[in-house]
Amino acid sequence: MFLKTRTTPTKTPPPAAGNMVLAFGAVGFAGLVLFASLHPSPGTWGIHLSGFLPAPLRFLVLSLLVASAALIAATAVRRTQSVAIASREASTADAGRRQTWMFLLGLVPLAALLWVLRARTYFLGDGTIWLARVTSPGYASDNEPLSAWVWHGYARLLNAAGVSGSATAISTLSILCGLCAAALMAGIACRLTARGREWRIPFALLLTLGMSQLYFGYIESYPVASVLVLVYLWLALRRLDGLDSPWLVALWLPIVIAGHFSALYLIPSFAYLSWREPASPVRRVLYCAVPVAGTGLLLVLLAYSPSQLAHPFLAAMSGFRRVAAAGIAQRPYGFFSPRHAADVANALLLAMPIPVLLMARSVISHRRTGAGLTPRDRFLGLAALPGFCIAAILMTPVAPAQDWDLASLLLLPAAVLGIALGRWGESQAPRRGIALGLTGLSLGALFSFVLVTADETAGIKRFAVVATDPAWVSPQGRAYANSLLEQYYRQRDLPAQALPFARAALDAERGNVRFWINAGLDLLALDRIDEALPFLEGAVKRDAERWEGRFGLGVCYRKQQRYAESAEQLRAAVHLEDNRPDVRHELAKTLHFAGQEDSASAVWNQVVGRWPEYAAKVRAAQPAPK
Repeated sequence: MFLKTRTTPTKTPPPAAGNMVLAFGAVGFAGLVLFASLHPSPGTWGIHLSGFLPAPLRFLVLSLLVASAALIAATAVRRTQSVAIASREASTADAGRRQTWMFLLGLVPLAALLWVLRARTYFLGDGTIWLARVTSPGYASDNEPLSAWVWHGYARLLNAAGVSGSATAISTLSILCGLCAAALMAGIACRLTARGREWRIPFALLLTLGMSQLYFGYIESYPVASVLVLVYLWLALRRLDGLDSPWLVALWLPIVIAGHFSALYLIPSFAYLSWREPASPVRRVLYCAVPVAGTGLLLVLLAYSPSQLAHPFLAAMSGFRRVAAAGIAQRPYGFFSPRHAADVANALLLAMPIPVLLMARSVISHRRTGAGLTPRDRFLGLAALPGFCIAAILMTPVAPAQDWDLASLLLLPAAVLGIALGRWGESQAPRRGIALGLTGLSLGALFSFVLVTADETAGIKRFAVVATDPAWVSPQGRAYANSLLEQYYRQRDLPAQALPFARAALDAERGNVRFWINAGLDLLALDRIDEALPFLEGAVKRDAERWEGRFGLGVCYRKQQRYAESAEQLRAAVHLEDNRPDVRHELAKTLHFAGQEDSASAVWNQVVGRWPEYAAKVRAAQPAPK
């Protein structure tokens, strides 16, 4: 049965305190975003995104945020409002089919939007590492074995279909995850609303959560893992409404845990769901045993060894010990500090700003009305609280903005809880103007994030701000971030832009040989041989088993006409890395300049025989004889 609504203006009491909380919160959020966008800094990484956009886009996003906040405030202070009066409509089957077809058709423009505004850089999270991982023969992962298996399997499917394993092609998996997530969000929204068409506002708020950035071409485990969590929440909410079998949720939970081990935070909510089942104590115990046995079976099927299983938990316990000791090994500030509190607030405002406002409204409304919690609220609360606590404890070495994806996965049930507390379709629901304003506010917040990651220049600029500041990021985190930027520019043959980041990475972590090599190779590409030599000689002295250092040093020696030393280093590079034609090509050039033509020809013939395409490319690049 569907609802038909009509609206009539009625006299109402003075604005409710809950609506005023939304008004103040919306205006405050828009003001914070506006201020942070004018002065982007590492301490405002969750709200400063508009500051990195080109002026026209920045104006549009900020205008949407300000207009939405103004609509919420204006609606909250009005003494009259439009009240929706529900009446039941009989033609359920036809109306249901019509809405289903409209939703399915809506997935087409959504897919186009996810594609057009997909991320152009992969600095956030471990995107570059995952991109290399999913195209390699193995797919081992310590924390998310099932998600890694899905990504690796998708890359193999693309390869079998003759599609190149480029970042653009592989990123389509996250877009497919976004379409699945949209369908699940629609299902969850229907479970959060009492009647009729009221599901559309909670669906819009779910779809425009900041964590939806995961579906815009994001390469990491989290697009897959978040879809698995959404399925769990949807199945559990259906079960709370008396639908489906309780075994369905029990069988799905191990899949969620195998998707990402952090999903263990969902166990208290599953225990509550099992406890509510009208079953004998023995059967309830069996419900709880299924996820344990199922997770073990999945890990066996994924060839996940016990040693791998121990690694993420040992790492987590190590992190918790550092937090308990209030040390600063993970970040340059302590756990009980204003800066860490700012990190938690930024994560909330980036991933779920509107649910936070709705939670604040619910607290005020509950104190005034004394309304009790529903089983749905308790279930979502038990799913949300452990995830929030873990997100608040996180203090990894990298910049907090880089961990936004893990925080989003942990906060996903909290976001659903916040939207559920809107009481959509009930008398306590926000006024229509407020609901529309909240949707606009949520859309503006999401698009400020999406547009930055879709703009290569803006994304790089923001990453450099949030990930390289010594006041907010540990030396290890700064070294990692600067090395990503150095690699980005070097792969595009821009050594002048890469060199400052290579030096910054080395300054942050002097003991890492890879950073010595990177600085030397960038200077070599700029033909600054005398400056490159100390870096490459230092790299080889620290670790003689790295072919890159030997290779760069050999080329430097040749440019100084030190042919014997050059040949020695390049032969060592060939021995360490036998599958690179460019290394053998440089060795052949050195032997040629040294007058050893027979040896040079022999090496070059090896290149032609093993890599004919590379040889043809080299010949084509040579100038024609005059």
